[in-house]
Amino acid sequence: MESTRTVNEKAELAIVKEDQELKEQAAEESRLAAEKEAAEASRQAAEQAAIQASIEAAEQAAEESRIAVEKEAAEASRVAAEQAAIQASKEAAEKAAEASRIAAEQAAIEASRIAAEQVAAEASRQAAEQAAIQASKAAAEKAAAEKAAAAEKAAKAATNPPTKTIQVTSGLEFRRNEYATIRINGQPGVQYSIVVYYNSGPSKAQGLEPKVADASGNVSWTWKIGPKTAFGTYRVEISGNGETITKHISVVES
Repeated sequence: MESTRTVNEKAELAIVKEDQELKEQAAEESRLAAEKEAAEASRQAAEQAAIQASIEAAEQAAEESRIAVEKEAAEASRVAAEQAAIQASKEAAEKAAEASRIAAEQAAIEASRIAAEQVAAEASRQAAEQAAIQASKAAAEKAAAEKAAAAEKAAKAATNPPTKTIQVTSGLEFRRNEYATIRINGQPGVQYSIVVYYNSGPSKAQGLEPKVADASGNVSWTWKIGPKTAFGTYRVEISGNGETITKHISVVES
């Protein structure tokens, strides 16, 4: 039989062994818990790192997106500014071209007007010169004809003096808007003419045509005095048979 000491030693050894096993089990559990905690901490760190990386990546993407948007906006703004500048330049050029066209048209119109005025002035001057030349020629021809007629009249008077002079046998005072009559006595069968000179020139009134004296030598002319004929004295020339006499009529108030 084992002694009490031996039994006690075995019991102590068993207790020590059990204690050792408990310690080893506790150490193993502690190691496992530490590993678990480390794994959890590592997982959490990894998750946080992933979250941080995701956040940083998102921030970087947002920044890049912002930069890209700003770049695109700047580019769009530049393009818009260039297009606006091109459009403004085009519009300014069109306005300048239109203004230039209008100015050119106005200048052309003004030049045409001046040229037309100059042509008209030159044509008027030439026409005036030609009219003056024609008038001078006509006056010279008339003077020559009158001179020739006077010479012929003088020659006729010298060779065939009239047998009877012209005698006015009527009154010479008349009124506006009435019929005036002048009577003369001259050579029978001779054609006599009468000219009444108003302020406006020789009268062309009806009744003042040349007439032939009757068998007694009487001739008369009747014409109407105009309602607006100025009061005053007017020269009258009566001619026939190489003789001309000058009388004066008076237009008086009623």
